[in-house]
Amino acid sequence: MHTVAVVIFSLLCLCACADRNPAATGDLSQPPVVATPDCASPAPQVAWVSGAQAFYVEYKSQLTANMSRTIQLAEDIGFDVMGSADRSFTVKWLEPVQVARIRCEADIALVAYVIPPPIVTGPTPESPTEKPIGSASTERSLTIQLDGNSTVSFALDGGRPLSVEVKVGSQSLTASLQGCALPSPIHVKSMSLIRDDLRTDKLQIDSLTLLFDVGLEQERRFEELPRVQLSWLDERLDQALITRLIKPNHGFSSPLCSGG
Repeated sequence: MHTVAVVIFSLLCLCACADRNPAATGDLSQPPVVATPDCASPAPQVAWVSGAQAFYVEYKSQLTANMSRTIQLAEDIGFDVMGSADRSFTVKWLEPVQVARIRCEADIALVAYVIPPPIVTGPTPESPTEKPIGSASTERSLTIQLDGNSTVSFALDGGRPLSVEVKVGSQSLTASLQGCALPSPIHVKSMSLIRDDLRTDKLQIDSLTLLFDVGLEQERRFEELPRVQLSWLDERLDQALITRLIKPNHGFSSPLCSGG
């Protein structure tokens, strides 16, 4: 009976927030204005990315009590909750001052954006895919040999990736990773190189996509580590994203590097 009462109370709280802020709809098709938080150590706000559909807020710790905490924040700050879990919640729209207030809460880890998962999230039957067959590492480099005779090489500095080079036949594709929020370590066994350039249908394009998992075990969510996607189109790095799960089979993707 107590559980039912808590649920009803929660729903009433959320309804009250909606009644108090019925026009909480904004436009995320363009980068929103960022207000400066009025605190010494605000939580980071991930850069806006095209395709953003909602705000994603993550707590520092995974606690059941965070569900009630989300309701409290919604009441205090005046926003409508789309969905919540014991580690995060999503909001359709937040005003800049609301984002700033949330970032100043001591238990908030980050504010980001929910966007559809990357179009390429793994190998497809139509696209030839290369997998790792061996690797070698030193203090300054990590090189992975793939089963299609391609190689992937990372330049390292204290374990932190500085750049990546993908060699496919006589072609060499590179990308700087300086200024990128790339967790370490890189998990070699999770790597896939998707070769859209070798397709035999009308969807064949000069495109390569490198996918791999990164991060420590404590960054694993719903049994999955953060996954990086680096896509080259016409020999130019076209997309660099990192995807984290926020619930089973649902994740948010954000730019891997500053500036997009």
